[in-house]
Order: sequence, then structure tokens, then C-alpha cells
Amino acid sequence: MMVADNFQKSGKFILGIKTGNDTEKHLSTVLYRINCLGGPILAVIAIIPYVISITTKIPTGMALGGTANIIMVTTCLELLNSIKSIATTSGYNITKKNIDHSNNDKSTKNITSLW
Repeated sequence: MMVADNFQKSGKFILGIKTGNDTEKHLSTVLYRINCLGGPILAVIAIIPYVISITTKIPTGMALGGTANIIMVTTCLELLNSIKSIATTSGYNITKKNIDHSNNDKSTKNITSLW
């Protein structure tokens, strides 16, 4: 209940979830899912390179470790998020430029001043 109280005191909320007990239930459900599903999945990812090296008789030193795989996947996901963010920002800038160049009357100037 402490997290829900801190959310309420700081004015933060989760969209679609009522404050108080509902927020606490939602957070505990999400954390349960992350821990119970994510933990075993990460364990499997960490073990796969060693299983492959044993079955193919490749030396363990030549295989990438599970931690390296997790780091590579996380880095790729962060890179994709950055690219999406840049693409969205570029889209807004192009739209703003098109508005600036399409009409030069006062109403357009007022709209562009909001950007």
C-alpha cells in the first residue's frame, strides 16, 4: 500500500487504474508476471549457449555466454526505441516545416507559434 500512497501523494497515476488498492493490486500483478515469467526465460537464455556448446562439441570459450546474449538483445531493443523516437521527432519537424511553407497567412503563423 506504500507505493500506492506515494503515487497518490506525488500526483502520479496509472491510466485506467483507480488510485489506492486497485493501483497496489495492479502493480503487484505486473511484478508477479515479470518475476515468474521473466526469470525462467532469462535462465533459459543464459543456459542455451552452454547446451549448444555441449551438443555440438564446440569449446565453451568460443561460444557466446548467456549474459552476452542478454546484453546484445537489450542493446538492440534500446537502439530500436531510439530510432523510433528520432523518427517521430523528425515526423513532427517535417509536418511543422510543411505548415510553415504551405500558407503564410496569420492563422498559420498562430499555429506554428504553438510548435
